Amino acid sequence: VKAIKGRLVLIGFDGWEDEKHDHLYDYRSEQMFPCGWGEMVGHALQKPVRTNPIEEEEEVVDEEEELVDEIIDVETV
Repeated sequence: VKAIKGRLVLIGFDGWEDEKHDHLYDYRSEQMFPCGWGEMVGHALQKPVRTNPIEEEEEVVDEEEELVDEIIDVETV
């Protein structure tokens, strides 16, 4: 967790240095689970499958990126 603002939680991932891979979630999101949840329910984690090297993505400015910028500026955890 990189930052929290109200109901929004900014999640960063180990190993990804730039912020374009960060994700912004509502704290009630069905995409977030507590640490240890997978082991507790027997859900195995899988690493991403890539057949081609990562290509540079075009920079797209959207509402989520603007919210991420606001959160990072307001509060860092």
